[in-house]
Amino acid sequence: MSFLTRKTLFTVATGVFVAGIAAMVFMQDAADIFWVDNSLVSDTPTRDLHASEQAALAKSLSPGLNDPESVQWRWLPLNMQTFEKGQGRYCAYLNAKDGSGNYLGFQPFLAAVRTARKEIRSGELALVATDAEALQVVKRMCAQSGYNLP
Repeated sequence: MSFLTRKTLFTVATGVFVAGIAAMVFMQDAADIFWVDNSLVSDTPTRDLHASEQAALAKSLSPGLNDPESVQWRWLPLNMQTFEKGQGRYCAYLNAKDGSGNYLGFQPFLAAVRTARKEIRSGELALVATDAEALQVVKRMCAQSGYNLP
């Protein structure tokens, strides 16, 4: 009987040890995550877009939209880890007009961007959330690129 008790205690102790290791690993992962503006963001290098980058993106992303000069932008911090060899991905929000001249409201978008010297030079709209299904796709693609859209 004492053998079963020792075996049971060993099993319980092993379980507590493994659970403790798992908790430490989880806590380490959790330490790399923080909250900003109610959205979960991983601890990756980011920076605000420079005015020249905002102008370059507005110029290169607007042409396919109705009334390109009236598009409103809500720029997000740039995730620096999404760039490779002169290209990358960027997510933010745009508010464009429909055919009747009415603003549609801010919609998230994913853009393929070209860079030089770690700065955005131009881009192309890859996805814009125009309906509920597209919204889920944009959010998922942006999340894969390090942008967590609320």
